[in-house]
Amino acid sequence: MKHYESAYTKLFFRLKRSIFLFAFSFIVSVSSAQFLPQSLDTNFTTNTLIVAPGLVYDTLFTSYNHYVYNAIGDSGRAKQNMDFIGLEHYPYNGKHTARITVNQETTNTADSILGDGGGQTTFEIEKINGAWQVVDSAGIKFRNIDFISVGYTNKNCGGGMLSNGNTMSCEEFPVSSNLELYDLGSGFKDTSDFIIPQGNGIYSGDTLKRWQNMGWVVQTDPANRVGLRKLYGMGRFSHEFARVYNDTIVYLTNDETPAALFKFIASSSNDFTNGILYTFKQTPNGLGTWIALPNDLNTMLDARNVAFSLGASIFIRLEGCAFSLDKTKLYFSETGGDSASIKSALNNGATYSSHLMQYDTLYSQPADSFLHHLYGNVMQLDLQNDSLSVLIQGGNGNDIRTNLSSPDNIDVGKIGNKEVMAIQEDLIAKTFNRLPDPAGPMINEIYLLDLSIDNPTVDDLIRFAIAPDGSETSGGVFAKDTDTYFVNIMHPNWANPYPFNHSVTVAIRGLYQYYPTGYTDSNVNQIQLYPNPSNDNIHLTEPVRNAKIYDENGRLVFSADHLQTINIKIILREFIF
Repeated sequence: MKHYESAYTKLFFRLKRSIFLFAFSFIVSVSSAQFLPQSLDTNFTTNTLIVAPGLVYDTLFTSYNHYVYNAIGDSGRAKQNMDFIGLEHYPYNGKHTARITVNQETTNTADSILGDGGGQTTFEIEKINGAWQVVDSAGIKFRNIDFISVGYTNKNCGGGMLSNGNTMSCEEFPVSSNLELYDLGSGFKDTSDFIIPQGNGIYSGDTLKRWQNMGWVVQTDPANRVGLRKLYGMGRFSHEFARVYNDTIVYLTNDETPAALFKFIASSSNDFTNGILYTFKQTPNGLGTWIALPNDLNTMLDARNVAFSLGASIFIRLEGCAFSLDKTKLYFSETGGDSASIKSALNNGATYSSHLMQYDTLYSQPADSFLHHLYGNVMQLDLQNDSLSVLIQGGNGNDIRTNLSSPDNIDVGKIGNKEVMAIQEDLIAKTFNRLPDPAGPMINEIYLLDLSIDNPTVDDLIRFAIAPDGSETSGGVFAKDTDTYFVNIMHPNWANPYPFNHSVTVAIRGLYQYYPTGYTDSNVNQIQLYPNPSNDNIHLTEPVRNAKIYDENGRLVFSADHLQTINIKIILREFIF
């Protein structure tokens, strides 16, 4: 065991109207032995959320049970099927606070208070005594995003965050007629034509059928609780996720069978109303090229088929995506399918992604154009040379109990000294040993993957959460310190116990237990304490293990296995005399 001692730090704080001065040394202990994290055992019968030992979760927001307020102060029950989570941390002001914005993947649903169709809800959270809680803002907790000016939305699925705090809310599975929108009177009330408002670049003033106005990326301003514009230059297709690079490039996944991969390059930074949409084509040598789509509304209305006609590479349902921490790689999940027909796309000019050849009937070479991509995988695209490869292949592990199938949302963060990926499942079926009991409940799991592992397999995954019966987990995102993973439990079985009988947003805490901090002599001395002086909590810039605090006489006054926040009041109880 090595011990590292920082220089003395003098802290001022108030106690009983008197000012006391204490000096203490802060010692960080780091074991030199490798720490092997423990994977949560599989449970295929749960009707609640199960997290690994040492983890806890905070319930933040539940659909139907919580009420959401619109712009004029009326409230309605929160919409169902929460998906994307947008997370914006506020600058530290003595409190750990943030804004969460959640998509609701409702479809063709009438709602006179919160708006017909899809939705988005925003609320503020604060970490109080170690737990995340929703806090009031002017006496209201949950507020609705108003989509009136953009002609409303439908099936708000995945999304992405912009650096200014705006979100990109992605509409999935667009409808094909006004009759479908109206849905015999239970859906959209307004099916009149929609004129694209000014401020939408070259598309301003164009007229769309109401159904054609569904299926886009929508830019929203959660701070002011309003939908700003639909980003018509990013195409109309079944959108899933959007990841923004340097405030200019947006990578877009397409949840369809077959699917294409897109990127949009804006004409100017942080202005996504004008730009060019590209689609990815893999070349025989494994590298890729980006092909520009024509920049006109007719093309954008049928972006996926136009992409295939230009030779875009085929994938089977693209869903979550995330950058590596250094932003040299784009990871994206390919959910797969039991029997995915790609014949029409091939006839239209689309090409195979090389990794899909093995899933055709006769393997090696295209056979009947039906792909049996049973488990899916997570892909990686090198953004420096556009080479494409499989990061981790879905399937069964050596223990037979572990199976990665239908990966969906993913996010990348740093736990200790490890760059890790969280992978969430959305099983397409229970067959082929995706679950050991095909007659049992539908259970999805969340895994951690250490990205420093070369050629990782299912056996390298660490299961840290299991979702309740009938649900998928969606919208997962790491907190800034990566100790918390915010995630939605989406469309659970209504027979489950509260709160898991409706969609719910939770914060899973304690992930630092999985990997060592990896401090060395060089970086332990960079740990800083703030604010200083303080009369409340003091925070460390990095979490540490086996932390011990001594007074100036060498007396141990506090210790913790994991520490990033010091509650002065607790420590001072030892000094009241």
